[in-house]
Amino acid sequence: MDFQIVNKTLVILEGTTELHFKDIRNIFSKIEIEEVSLPSTIKVICDDTFFDYPGIKRINIPMSVQCIGARAFWGLDDLEEIFLPGTIQSVGRHA
Repeated sequence: MDFQIVNKTLVILEGTTELHFKDIRNIFSKIEIEEVSLPSTIKVICDDTFFDYPGIKRINIPMSVQCIGARAFWGLDDLEEIFLPGTIQSVGRHA
């Protein structure tokens, strides 16, 4: 997974099709992130991907996402805004 950090925004670069907790856990432990920008190539946000990360305020989920795993956004107490497109086919428990 390739990414950039721009003004407290985690930008996942084009080409990523699945996002896993293991892909981003080290990023959040080192850098304060307030927003997450996902590429138009992403199809799956796996279980626990953003589980319990403080500080995330906004997540924009593109139309390409078809599946959101269990607990993907659990514990995001600072989350203010999330866009969920109508293209999502399944959402896991406690997402």
